[in-house]
Amino acid sequence: MALEKINTLLDSLEPRHAEGRVLQDVRMILTKIVEESSEGIDAAELSQASEEVRNSYAARPPKSSVKLRLLNNVEYLTDSLLALQKLSPKKRKITRKLEEIPLKYKKFTLNSAPRHVTSLKMSYAVHMATGIAISGFLMDFFNLAEGRWMMFTVLSVIIPFYEQSHKKMRDRIFATIVGAILVGVTFSIFHTSAVRTGLLLFAGYLMSFVKVYRYSTILVTFSAIGSVALITGETQFLTVERLLMVLAGVCIALLVNKFVFPYKLTDANVHLKEMSNDVLAEMLSEARGAVSGKTTIGSHTMKNLLIISTMIEERARVNLQAAGEDVADELFAPRRLAGNTFYELQMWKEMHGMNADISNRAIVIIGQLETCWAKRESCKLVIQQLNLSLAEEPVLENKIIFSILLEIAYKFDEITTEDEQTELTLD
Repeated sequence: MALEKINTLLDSLEPRHAEGRVLQDVRMILTKIVEESSEGIDAAELSQASEEVRNSYAARPPKSSVKLRLLNNVEYLTDSLLALQKLSPKKRKITRKLEEIPLKYKKFTLNSAPRHVTSLKMSYAVHMATGIAISGFLMDFFNLAEGRWMMFTVLSVIIPFYEQSHKKMRDRIFATIVGAILVGVTFSIFHTSAVRTGLLLFAGYLMSFVKVYRYSTILVTFSAIGSVALITGETQFLTVERLLMVLAGVCIALLVNKFVFPYKLTDANVHLKEMSNDVLAEMLSEARGAVSGKTTIGSHTMKNLLIISTMIEERARVNLQAAGEDVADELFAPRRLAGNTFYELQMWKEMHGMNADISNRAIVIIGQLETCWAKRESCKLVIQQLNLSLAEEPVLENKIIFSILLEIAYKFDEITTEDEQTELTLD
């Protein structure tokens, strides 16, 4: 996380800063990290070097917030390397910590959960219930001997997202036609029950190896028609009946997906954005608690929120890719960097502390950000206030804290602006 932020900051510097001492010091430490192998890195030495670099600016702190963030991010990176190196070899790849999961992450109820938490579940449940009810009614009303094939088709092709269900329906029809032709050809060639039973057993054996739905359903169709034909001997009639039942099931599923609580990938992405907004609001609250001292040292709540935000981003990426859209890293950068910066703020508080005056001022600033975020308003006034505080503050450590808060404010302002533009585009 820190290395990504450092590279972003280095790229954002203007050419006239290229020979600046801060930039040279940062590049010196990064060069040591890059040139050494993973086994040869002396994290303790790097951590000490980055601390010495930061302390060397105590007398004359940089005025640029970008340079202050560079100093902080390099120190954060080296401290993280040191913490990782202190782990035993067995725990470097896998770390475990048993903790009680907060109640709000354990269980959501329809009465207490936000709409975006339950809408996908509700839509899918209604789809399944409606599809099964219709197919079950038709099977009993018309006394269809093999009506279960229609119900199985409904159960198979109804999936949460409307767009993805189309491909599965096409695969189901294709596999049914191919499987029906296959059973018709093989059973017309082989007439003895022993050979037909052997073919069915072989098809069942192949099912354990074929994982692609389009092709595994061919084997399912072959086994379904063949097993009934083995008893009744009516292969051609059963083949036609299977095709009709599958087509009926696909039609039912198509109508249900389209007209009964339809849920599309665009809906999912809107709800994921709302979930991301909730996580950022929770991060603001957690950051305020950390700065005020209400959050206990070593609390993993911010880490959990950071992991959740990453999972939301990955799910949104998958949805956009499934919809055939290009997914650029810049699309999620403000939210990702805002979450990372929250975690850095908490780490700074735990490692370096804050005096009472700066802590109180930081609490006020975070409270203002919470108000702006709740109302989805611009943070420009908070940004102006932070720039003024940054310029007037003489102490390096305090300037770094203000630079962290300034970065958070910038990212929230970017997110708010992007959300407004997205809403205008949709309108």
